[in-house]
Amino acid sequence: MATLKTHVSLNVTDLHKSVTFYQAMFGVSPVKYKADYAKFDLANPPLNLTLELNPNMHSGGT
Repeated sequence: MATLKTHVSLNVTDLHKSVTFYQAMFGVSPVKYKADYAKFDLANPPLNLTLELNPNMHSGGT
């Protein structure tokens, strides 16, 4: 039986800082790393995490 994998995409304002954070958290490097995009493909937990650079994004809130 195939394992289901969760896919999550996050917009980030600082790609390098975010990649550094998730590398430390997961203990692996991204499988893809471009100027505006990074992808982590994890087996445990089964997760496909993409980080997309959006430098114009503002902090949330209402």
